Amino acid sequence: MTIQEKINAASLPIVVTASAGTGKTYSIVNKIQDCLNKGVNPLNILVFTFTVDAANELKNRIQNGQLMTVGTIHSVMFQIIRENSPKRYFVLDNGAQMRFVFNIFRENRIDYDRYQKYMSKIGFAKNYFTNYYDLIEEEPEVLIEFFKDKKLFSFAMQYEAEKERQHKIDFDDMTLKAYQILRDNPDVLEHRQERWKYIFTDEAQDLCPPQIEIIKLLAAKYQNLFIVGDEKQAIYASFRASTPEFLQNFKRYYPQANQFFLPTTYRCAEAITIAGNKIAQFIDKTVIDTANKTPGLIDKMPLFETQADEAKTVCEMAIDAYRNTNQSIRILYRTNAQSLMFQLMLIRQNIPFSINQLNSIFNTKEGHLAIACCQLALEYDEMSIANKINVLNNIKPALNERKQIYGAIEKMKSTGMNLLSGQLGNQYEDLAWEVQELQLAVRLCRNPSDIVTYVSKMPCIMDFSDSAPDNLIGIAEFLRDCKTMQDIETMITEVSRPRDIPKDERVIHLSTIHGSKGLEADIVFLTGVTDGILPHKFGLSEEELNLFYVGATRARNILHVSGFRYFGNNEYTSHCYMEII
Repeated sequence: MTIQEKINAASLPIVVTASAGTGKTYSIVNKIQDCLNKGVNPLNILVFTFTVDAANELKNRIQNGQLMTVGTIHSVMFQIIRENSPKRYFVLDNGAQMRFVFNIFRENRIDYDRYQKYMSKIGFAKNYFTNYYDLIEEEPEVLIEFFKDKKLFSFAMQYEAEKERQHKIDFDDMTLKAYQILRDNPDVLEHRQERWKYIFTDEAQDLCPPQIEIIKLLAAKYQNLFIVGDEKQAIYASFRASTPEFLQNFKRYYPQANQFFLPTTYRCAEAITIAGNKIAQFIDKTVIDTANKTPGLIDKMPLFETQADEAKTVCEMAIDAYRNTNQSIRILYRTNAQSLMFQLMLIRQNIPFSINQLNSIFNTKEGHLAIACCQLALEYDEMSIANKINVLNNIKPALNERKQIYGAIEKMKSTGMNLLSGQLGNQYEDLAWEVQELQLAVRLCRNPSDIVTYVSKMPCIMDFSDSAPDNLIGIAEFLRDCKTMQDIETMITEVSRPRDIPKDERVIHLSTIHGSKGLEADIVFLTGVTDGILPHKFGLSEEELNLFYVGATRARNILHVSGFRYFGNNEYTSHCYMEII
């Protein structure tokens, strides 16, 4: 009997542990089809997938799949809220959430710069605590300690109260609200248990605590539960408190459960499989074989001096493979900050590429601040009043007396006075001195790259987001050869220009390792394997190793691994992951 035949013959509950490319989705599809063949009503099947695309694909692969409930946990939970909540809730999308939060910020005189940081921490807390709403009301000291910021807790309390008053929820509320409904309404829970007698969960290593509790509630009556996952691919703990705990301890929750291990990858060639097994020895000690009997290649490239040098060579090799083979190609990196040089070089060679990135680094708060400080150093004295106002708006996070900036700008608008001329009077002397001090500091930098490096060390940067320092290092490296604002604007225009790529055109794919989850390519370039970048200096050690595993096992046949000594003005002296493979 094959492993899949044994899985089909076994009774639920079942846990399947897997490795990269071993057929996790295939095992779910086949077990569901086997259940249907044995007479299970498709209306009684619930399938949790990690993405909407995965849900659609799975429904299309199963006979009568359209009759099943298949979706992400958030989409299914919102269905429960919509059908069972006494209130009619409306979901705040990203834009609506930002406007909603900014209104509260304005009323409480909280700096807008804290938006990303505040919302990330609140979202993480909602994914960590199943009783988040109860803690706000009854045990605030727990959240204050968790946030390590009383102001953030005060904001969170007002944010939740105002959302509830207006019947609104955000993305992270969906799981918690649904959990509350199921926990506190036995009749609703029983109805759902009768509706969904069979529950299948993909990517079980990426569940967060409230999601785990929901699955346990729904499966409590019949225990017809099937989960599949790979502990080595748990890479979202630092993003949304996900944990492989449910996968690891499934037999403790369900002692009668049948457990299976998928031992063979159908994706990775022999060299890639061996490298993956070496990484796995530091995670869960799994060893798998491969059905892909091509030899494959691991290419550990010599260390590059700078990230720009790395990007140049990697792009040359990727372009050569693009032009001379039909193989698919992916360039992977740990942070979006590393993507700029790859984009620029592919654009200059007129090579089509796709990039898994929602927002340009130059459109972030730190990006605006960096460019404004370059303008302050290079062109401020010659700029028009209107442009000076724009620059001051962008550098206000770097000024100590933020409240004064608004009055100063309004004064400039009405009088046309030059802030640096000292004509604003005694009321604005402190602000004028502060701007002059900042201008002097950035003028002491030798070039735009050094200016951006200076900005990356400003205390205000830590209020923006966890990725802000990395983004500024990436901008500093990107601007390494620039001398003037015209140089800077030309470079930014090059990477920001819209690119119209036909849907089916072959491209080189650029992505963070996080964004590559579930994807693969014939040739993969895993870049920036440098201590401080990968593994990241602020990352969780277990998660960083998992990221390395995910990145390496995206390759079917050829894996190029590279690192560097300098990124911006930052020096990196060790490259421990290189030694593992």
